[in-house]
Parts: sequence; structure tokens; C-alpha cells
Amino acid sequence: MVASAQSLLRSLGSAASSFLAYAQASCAGLPSTSTSTISTSEQASCWLGLKHAFNSQLDNSILSSVNPQQQQAVDLAEYDANASTGFMPGTIGARLPAHYDAWERALDLVNCGHESVLSLGEDTSADALSKRASSEAWRQSIRDMPVLSTDILSRNIQHQRRAHHVLAFLAHFYIHSLPPSEPPVIPAPIAVPLCITSAQLGVTPILTYADTVNWNIVARDPSKPLAPGNLRSLTSFTGTDDEDAFYQCCANVELYGTPALSNMVDYENLVYNELHAPSSSSTPFGFGRIKSEESLRTIAASVASIGAMVVDLTDLLRGCHGACSPRVFYDQIRPWFRGSSSGHTPWVYEGVSDTPSSSLHYLFASGEWTNLSGPSGGQSALMHAFDLFLDVDHAMERNADESSLRTPVEAREGNDRLFMQRMQKYIPGPHRAFLNHLSSNTHNVRNFAVSLSQSTSSTPAFTAAAQDVIKQYNNAVCALRRFRDAHLKIACVYVVAQAKKAAQLKEVEAQENAQEQSQAAKAKAAGCPVAAMLARLEAEGDADLLAATGRCPVSGVSLAPPIAPVIPVVRNLGCAGPALKEPIRGTGGSELVTLLRSGRDATTRAMIPLSSPSPSFVRAH
Repeated sequence: MVASAQSLLRSLGSAASSFLAYAQASCAGLPSTSTSTISTSEQASCWLGLKHAFNSQLDNSILSSVNPQQQQAVDLAEYDANASTGFMPGTIGARLPAHYDAWERALDLVNCGHESVLSLGEDTSADALSKRASSEAWRQSIRDMPVLSTDILSRNIQHQRRAHHVLAFLAHFYIHSLPPSEPPVIPAPIAVPLCITSAQLGVTPILTYADTVNWNIVARDPSKPLAPGNLRSLTSFTGTDDEDAFYQCCANVELYGTPALSNMVDYENLVYNELHAPSSSSTPFGFGRIKSEESLRTIAASVASIGAMVVDLTDLLRGCHGACSPRVFYDQIRPWFRGSSSGHTPWVYEGVSDTPSSSLHYLFASGEWTNLSGPSGGQSALMHAFDLFLDVDHAMERNADESSLRTPVEAREGNDRLFMQRMQKYIPGPHRAFLNHLSSNTHNVRNFAVSLSQSTSSTPAFTAAAQDVIKQYNNAVCALRRFRDAHLKIACVYVVAQAKKAAQLKEVEAQENAQEQSQAAKAKAAGCPVAAMLARLEAEGDADLLAATGRCPVSGVSLAPPIAPVIPVVRNLGCAGPALKEPIRGTGGSELVTLLRSGRDATTRAMIPLSSPSPSFVRAH
């Protein structure tokens, strides 16, 4: 393993080689002079590079090869989480140190709703066009900034989170205010510190769910705890109540779901303690050692609590519908979220992705930091934790056979099986480490429930307790499926239906333009310039200039009657309605409806089939 680590570091370049010597000296307790040529930020970058490159091996091969008797109990604090706010930090730094005032001032100019100096580059409304000059002036001020060192930030995790939040928002403000014809280049004053900070935090250099929710929500009343009903967002693209409500809804889910993390840890630690308890019997290391009815009842209670929590989160998700207007979300908020995966041209991170000598260039060269997605609910560590704890197989890697007891579900065509796995790189490093722990645990609750379903114990009390564990597991999976049903319906209302409405309006506009052109062509063909002029004025809305007879007052050429505006009324389209030419994609980059349906199918597949389910289980479903 050490040799592999050395080989990996050497492959990362000269800065990594210096850091290797630094790390070796540090481990040996010796002074090192090799760090004189490598800055603090580069040291952190190299360390994160090693960690990132070795990530899958550490999470899978190494962890799976560790003797299970040597694995340790779980403590949320080790993963930058807690029992009060879960993956949400208890406190967030409101501003960066004075050294970074240029970043904060640039954000202040655009984080002010309608008073912002920016507009979407694709927006052609009068208000947006009036801000074209101020938008370019703001972007020029970004390009004129110096590239600031991030060494001060590396000493404080709150500063690092705030820096990523500020820089990622600035990057999206910059890119999406550009006219569509301009290349998407993030200037070095933003790109370089964003990439370094991203490497230090273990996330991608783009706006993530953590930036918009975890590191964006603070207590409205600072004297009270961070909790639902006492929340506000620090930064938004539109300054609308709708955008603030959207972020708060996501934060409410995170906060309400926090107790489930404690339930997961309780299960992990109970199983750990049971498996490591001294045993005089010859029972091999495994679930067979858990023979206590009390332990089974405790596990069933923990899983039941998780299922009940998911039910509450589903109700909460449904209740968010009225807080944010679907039209405002689709037209005004969502365009700012788009990542580089949404466009035809990759984003250039000046000074990093286009600079081979950069210590972080390899992350772009390897494809790890290319084609990045914008913020998505798929980046919520909490939702990943539910999936991994319940062993939901999104990648469809485990077969639905007798040994795995997976409920057969037909795979959907075009399903992005690796979406959830890909979304994990957008999750902060410590939280991802917790997810890695859950995924690497072979003694997960599903495997335990399957082992109980195959148990031949003759003790009636043990059998009843075992059946309750299986029932509560299936109930929790069913609750998670219903959560995904609710999410799918909301996505249909907020994205699919809005996209279809927009497509229909564009079609109507195209038809109107075609009619206007036809009128002008007829007038021109008739050889009457006055008729052509009147047709143009009529198309522009000057109806009073049209002769009462509907003919040109000079030549008598017939003019078509005024075109009545046709505004289609689209009701309850949902996921139905006319097909679009292009699939609707989420901000995560995948085909939205297929992705959400596939996630629901994968959840269903996790349920343990029962040959003779108990009456209570039947009633629950």
C-alpha cells in the first residue's frame, strides 16, 4: 500500500514529490526542508489528490480486507456531523477575513435581487437588456482582481466553506451572465482559489447542494438554534422569496431527517458491540452471533424510527409545493444552477484546467472535474445515507436471485445507473467518508434482515422478533419509495410541465412569426410598399392604422385581419402531454423523469420478498 501511495504521488508531479518527502519526514518525526518549495495550499492540494486518487481503493478494497473484528464503532463527530443539525453545520461564517473583501464585495453587487447589476445572458427581456453594460463592467472587475492566496483559509474550516460558497456563486453568476456567444471561461482570480478550496474540502469546483443549502442557511434569529421555522438563506441568484423558500425547504428536510443519522449509528454500534462481544461458542464471526431477542427488538425499533422519519420527510416535501412558484423556479432560478454538463462547450477554469503546470490540472485531465453538474437533490448526503443504510442498489449491480432476495424490477431504457455514485463527488469529503463507511459495511441492515429471513431458529420469541425486523425494514424501504414518488411528482410540476409550457409558447410564437412573414410577403408580392408597411405596423400592434376595410388605403391590397394572440392554457400536464424534441434533463445532467423513475424502481427492488407476509405488513402497503 505504501509503495502504491508513493507511486501515485510521484505521478502527480513535482509538487507531489515534495509533499511525499514532507509526509515521510512528518511520519518519522523528522524536520523537512523539502516543503520550502511547496506552499500550504499546494500541500493540501497534493494530500487531497492522493486521497482522491486512492479513494475507491481505500473505500472498497482496503476496508473490505480489514479484519471485521478490528473495525471501530461509529461516531458522527468524526464525519463532521452531529445529532442536532446532522450534515448542516451548526454555525456558518457570515463573511470572510478582510484579505478577501474583493470576493465579498463582488458578491454583494449581485446578491441583491432586482437591484443586481447582472442579468442572465440568455434573457432578452427589456430589463435584462438594460443591464448588459453593468453586467460586463462587473465581469471586468472580476477579471481585474488579483489571484489571492488561500493559505489563510486553510486554517479554518468555516472560512473554507464560506470561500467555496462565495467563489462558486461568483463563478455561476459570471458564466450565466455571459452572452450565449461568448466562451464559458471562469477567470483565474475566481477559478484558481475555487479549485484549491474545492480540493481541500473534497468537493468539486462548481456550485453544489452544499453551497446552496448546507453552507447557505443560517438562523433567522441568531439567539435561537438552527431549526425549521428559524431559517434564512445568505445568498440567492434572484432575491425572490421563492428562491429563499426553495433553499429553506431543502434545509428543512436535512434538519428534520437528522435523527435518522443517530438511528443509523445506533444500529451500526449495536451490531458492532454484538459481533465483538466475547463468545465461548464456536459461532463464526457474523450475524449468527446476534442471538438476543432484546437486540432484535432494538434493531427493529431503530429501523422503524427511520421509516417513520422518511414518512414525515415525504409529508414535508409535499408541503413545499406552495412556497415556491413552479414558473419562477423554472424561468428565473433554475437557469443559474446549470453546470458545465448542461452546455455544449466545457467550462474553462483559467489558470488550472488550461494550465498543465497547475498542481490540480490532473483532476481536469483525468476527467474528474470535467462535465460537472449544477446543484441537485442527488447531492444530499442525507438521501445517500438513507439509500446506503437500506442498501438500495441504484447501480443494479446485485442480481435479483434467491441469495440476495431482491425484488425483480425491469431496468428502464436509458437509466443512468451511476448517477448517485457520480453525485457523491459533489458531497463534502467528511460526509462522503460517512457514506463510504455505510457502503463498505457488509453487516448492513438489509443483509441482517435477509439472514433473519433464512434463519431456522426454533425459539418462537426470537422468530417473532426476527420477523419484526424484516417487516420494519420493508416498511422503511416502502416509505423511501413513496418519498421518491412525491419527488417525481414535484419534478413533473416544477420542471417537466414548465418545459412543455415553454415549448408550446415557442411553437405559438413561431407560428405567429410565420404568419407575419406571410403577410409581409403577400404585400411585397403585390408591389405595394404602403401595404407592406401597414402589415408590419399591424404585426407590431398598431391596429388603429389599419383601414376599416382591411385593405391598403392606397392600393386596395387586402390585408389579413389582426392576429389574435394565442396563449395556450396548459393544465395538469405533469409528466404526460406532448413529447418534447429533446429529453428534459435535471441540473445533475441526467434525463430527469427516467432518472427519478429508475431511482424509485431501485428502491422497490431492495424490498425483501416474503412468501407469506404477516397481516400487519399487508396493511402497511
